[in-house]
Amino acid sequence: MTTEPYFSKPPLDLQGDEVLCVSTLRDEALRLPFFLEYCRSLGVDHFLIVDNGSTDGSSEILAAAPDVTVFETSGSYRGSAAGREWMEELADEYADGHWILTLDVDELFVFPFCELSSLQELTTHLDGEGSKGMMCVFLDMYSDQKLSDTVATPGQSFLDVCPFYETDTYAVRPGANPPFLSITGGPRWRLFWDSDLSRRGPMMKKTPLIKWHRGFGYLYSTHSHNPVQLSMTTGALLHFKFFSEFLARSTSEAERGDRRQPLDYSRYSAKLNTEDPNLFGPQSRRFVNSASLVRDGVCAVQKSWHARITNQHGDAAIALLRAAEPRPEMSSIVSATKRDFGLGAIGMIWPHVNHPVRDEFMSGRPQNRVSQSRVLAAAAPAIRFVDIRDQGIILSVNPTLWNYQTLVPGIAISINRVVVALQPFDRAVAATTRMVQALEAQLHIIPMPRMEQLKFTGVSAAGTGMQRLDIELVNMNQVKNDTAAQVVDRVAVNRGSNFLVQLDERMTERGDRSGMDGVVEAMNDFALTGWIVRSSLVDPSEAKWWRHPVSVYLNDWYIGEYQSDVRRKDLGRPAGEPEADGDGSGFRIHLPVPFFRSMGHEEMSVEIRAARRNLILRRSPVVSTQGSARWDAETESWFDT
Repeated sequence: MTTEPYFSKPPLDLQGDEVLCVSTLRDEALRLPFFLEYCRSLGVDHFLIVDNGSTDGSSEILAAAPDVTVFETSGSYRGSAAGREWMEELADEYADGHWILTLDVDELFVFPFCELSSLQELTTHLDGEGSKGMMCVFLDMYSDQKLSDTVATPGQSFLDVCPFYETDTYAVRPGANPPFLSITGGPRWRLFWDSDLSRRGPMMKKTPLIKWHRGFGYLYSTHSHNPVQLSMTTGALLHFKFFSEFLARSTSEAERGDRRQPLDYSRYSAKLNTEDPNLFGPQSRRFVNSASLVRDGVCAVQKSWHARITNQHGDAAIALLRAAEPRPEMSSIVSATKRDFGLGAIGMIWPHVNHPVRDEFMSGRPQNRVSQSRVLAAAAPAIRFVDIRDQGIILSVNPTLWNYQTLVPGIAISINRVVVALQPFDRAVAATTRMVQALEAQLHIIPMPRMEQLKFTGVSAAGTGMQRLDIELVNMNQVKNDTAAQVVDRVAVNRGSNFLVQLDERMTERGDRSGMDGVVEAMNDFALTGWIVRSSLVDPSEAKWWRHPVSVYLNDWYIGEYQSDVRRKDLGRPAGEPEADGDGSGFRIHLPVPFFRSMGHEEMSVEIRAARRNLILRRSPVVSTQGSARWDAETESWFDT
């Protein structure tokens, strides 16, 4: 089933060399005027802006700008993966083949010697060197005054209000996803995480400038992304969060609960309600121009970009370049933690981190002659077998699957080594069920074949007893008889239960519930307790203390999988069978009811299933108030206790 688009998208007359900016905002009338002015001065030709329910005059500012196309939504910012899904939909529609900046309205993009150059000149240079993007450090900017005295006015330069930054308090480490750097710390870490080395605070790097193509995607906001060749020159995003209105904004956002990390805003609000901090100190450095960042080692500069600026801009460039000479002491190469690189080491280490050969492997380009089996083995961990429902097999797909650009991923389902289903993944096709546990992942349904589709495969005549189900990742570009495949999961199933092969007939009678039974007993403070038990149909070779995970859905959103790990003696022992030392186990599961209420879900129903089995243990409404409640099997309802 194809997911519905978020927006209707009118045709736009955009030229192929135009640089676009895409952004999402809510109530940014204070910052919008200067943000638009600054981006235009860099060379942005057109803006694609998502207005997520502004009420402070932002809508009027946007409507008055002829170079802005506005897309309005009242949907959940958190539910759209922090606006990433909104912005990628617009980029896929309008920006294919364009250079595009993905920015928040409190961010200013800076690149080395941008005062003498433009985005058009920069992107022409990047095209010439074969680069598809530019990595940036994320610098929190602040003033030398208390927060309450850091007052900005609409249209005022952000740098007039907050011209200071720091480098020594950041920590630079290897990262798991492109651009393969983890940068944390900074003034927010100092203030709100009390410089605690065990808690690093927000991620402080982004890749905002990309030569967009359909199929590219960000993984976590713009902090990580699919592999593309990045420039050896890096930039910075100057981040202007610390204006005097930050207390009111953090309190409002904490109450609204629609941020990707809502607890961060609760932390900000709690701290600022008791303190009026001044972030300025001996570690602070004044931003003068982009040369400040080159001088401090925060930005790397490729020799070819350095030469281009010098050759094209003459004496003015030479004067600016002289100001960019590194400081002799280079104090920020080592972080204040004394255990990591500091932010001032970026210029030194980026050429060693940014590997074209690695990116070619990840993108699966033919010239690498990388075997398909190796690519599949690397990509398979991005897929997880979640559950089986009437619609089919449900798989969780991490966005890292799309890192392998020439891999067209598909799933092959085999029973007893006979392929019975083969279906490609499509980024635009997903289950209606969504995940709360990992909003960045997407659930996909692989339909299972019906019994009549299997009669010629030999599976239906394979005999009784335990069968083998394989879920395998394949490259649809390479599907042949000898196709390489990588097993994602392998499950032993009992054909007598019919839960895989004949999904149109769900067995619900006691004594034939896929070899197991169970119940939800009680709800206390939004926590469910219950048990699950095996019957004689289950493989008797299993351990006496039998455990099986359960899958939980709330309003058809997948909450997660939970192990039943409380030992219960002789649960559900069939009559006439000898005593066993515990045939089942109990579980207790906390439901994220407050989160769902913050998203506007007034009425909620919970469904508990035996994980990876097409078997419902209980489906019932969620009580509307906290407290203690118990399930009444006769009336099929909760009652207060």
